[in-house]
Amino acid sequence: MCCFGVRVLILLFIVAMSYLLNAAQPQIPVLFWYAGLINIFSIFAMGVDKYQATRDRARIPEPLFTTLSIVGGVYGIWFGAWAFRHKNRKASFVLIHAAIAAIWLILIILANSYGFFNAA
Repeated sequence: MCCFGVRVLILLFIVAMSYLLNAAQPQIPVLFWYAGLINIFSIFAMGVDKYQATRDRARIPEPLFTTLSIVGGVYGIWFGAWAFRHKNRKASFVLIHAAIAAIWLILIILANSYGFFNAA
């Protein structure tokens, strides 16, 4: 998981899976499937990076974690950092992801206030 192309492929896979799951369960919106999948993948990525760190192997680069946070997996990153006790002492990592989490929270509150999540 080193380059931009891999990040794009992961994101496209998660989007495609969201649409497939929505086709199977149409009462659940695509955005909820997407949010669930991106956060599950983020937790998985944090776990893999922690495993690699304890064994002195090749690590997942931090830009991948930042990309996952920006595209919606910030709460999975936070949960993974807490669950695996990984990267929570690195101030720059914590501050960047806290800012992204705050932005996502504001966006969710605004979307809800404008009725974006209401059923049609």
